[in-house]
Amino acid sequence: MAPETYYYFFSIISVLGTMLYLVNLVLLRVKGRTTFGLAYKPGTSEHERVVKLARDRNLTIVSILELVFISNLVNSIIRVVRLNTPDAYFILIFAPIFSILLFTIMVIIVRKQLNNYLPGKHN
Repeated sequence: MAPETYYYFFSIISVLGTMLYLVNLVLLRVKGRTTFGLAYKPGTSEHERVVKLARDRNLTIVSILELVFISNLVNSIIRVVRLNTPDAYFILIFAPIFSILLFTIMVIIVRKQLNNYLPGKHN
């Protein structure tokens, strides 16, 4: 049972990580800023370089990668369900809740650490 559950956990983590990156790229393209990460002043060369990441080609690549990870997650769910044990059903419920909680805490901590941080600014 261990390989299937590890595979399931890593599939969830890869989907959440790619989704977080995709949301960052979309917000960068739409609003010119990201949900978390370094804050670049608009008009600087660094900001222009970061905005170039949100072009159609990069959004397409990340979207395709997200679809591949989602299909991988579906495959891992099928593998865990085929185990047909009470532990497997517990993992089906526990893993997404734990992973989403972990990612929420990670985003909150990273946003607090990088709040109002501008590259090149030294204290």
